[in-house]
Amino acid sequence: MKRSLLLAPISAALLALAGCATSGTPAGDVAALAAYMTGTFESDAPPGAQPEDRRAVRIVVLPIWQERDDGPWLYVERAAVATPDQPYLQRVRRLSIDGLEGLRSDVHGLPEDPRDFAAAWTDPGVFATIEPADLYPLEGCAVFLRRRADGSFVGESRGTACRSRRDGAAYATSQFEITSDGFTLLERGFTSRHALVWGSESGPTRFRKVSPRSP
Repeated sequence: MKRSLLLAPISAALLALAGCATSGTPAGDVAALAAYMTGTFESDAPPGAQPEDRRAVRIVVLPIWQERDDGPWLYVERAAVATPDQPYLQRVRRLSIDGLEGLRSDVHGLPEDPRDFAAAWTDPGVFATIEPADLYPLEGCAVFLRRRADGSFVGESRGTACRSRRDGAAYATSQFEITSDGFTLLERGFTSRHALVWGSESGPTRFRKVSPRSP
């Protein structure tokens, strides 16, 4: 049986989650991380980018399945700012506690045609048609995070287990730094001999939070 989807107001949902935990605890950190990650973000040009790589990117992160107690679950959609109705990457992330103090963000692909879930914030019922068991996990691609003294989060994927076929790569890596007003992201692909074949050589891309909500 499919679960129903509750797309409650974002602020209310996150406040409810935070209310179940104490600030500074792992559960409180998960709530804070979900709040930091939720909203609409736009990129700055990455350091040293060539003109063809300077297209601004929009990332929208939307809480889904808010009635579940095994999340937060977040729908992530990435598109060029110039063509927001043509997303080129769609994922679902699940945030959880990892160990005694760390956090993790697991990555999942969507079933069937991902375009059916594009602009999910305009159709509150779209995720009611599936549940977590219908997703496919991207093994080895989880990001492991920790909260720093200033309240920000920093994390990265581990090892070479996150498979990638893009531009001849064998595996991909991800590095994040997340604050209340945005995040930096460095994604790169490597061959089996650890040679860089895609991604920035000069540093991460900065994404500014332009709204705490979806468009």
